[in-house]
Amino acid sequence: MASWDDAAAHADFIEQCRAERQLGVAAARYREVIQRGTAYRHDELQVESARKHLLSLTALALADLQALRHEPVTPRPIVRLFARVGLLVLALAAIAFAALSVLTR
Repeated sequence: MASWDDAAAHADFIEQCRAERQLGVAAARYREVIQRGTAYRHDELQVESARKHLLSLTALALADLQALRHEPVTPRPIVRLFARVGLLVLALAAIAFAALSVLTR
């Protein structure tokens, strides 16, 4: 807070929070400044700056989430083929069992 007007200090703070996967902590700090500034009519420039930093944190968090996103792993075609053949064999076995039980009555 002492060096609020120092853009490099904000960048370092945000980068440190990002490196430690604590962007939520940084967002909470900026939200506090916004709430305090709105409630007590503090420096409008500080509140506006906090809003901009909060928006940039949101973008960073979304980018980090996107980077962690994985595409679903699809089974290999041979695995699908064996699964289908297995289901077919089970179905035929069930039909054969039903037919034998009817014939043996």
